[in-house]
Amino acid sequence: VPDMAPATLSLRSLLRKATAIMWTSECELEFQQMKEILTDERYIKLSDPELNTELLMDKSKVASAGYILIQ
Repeated sequence: VPDMAPATLSLRSLLRKATAIMWTSECELEFQQMKEILTDERYIKLSDPELNTELLMDKSKVASAGYILIQ
């Protein structure tokens, strides 16, 4: 998902150690937006065992690595 790290800044701030967890309206908005994006049929499909499959990794300066299988 393009630009996912900046789009989840408030949510990821909740993961910092020694930080009180405060669910803000920004967190809720980011959560709802990511839920819509990640459940979109463009991103979720059943794989076809007959096709070649690749594993891709992406690392951001502001978030941990993400992995995806593509066909």
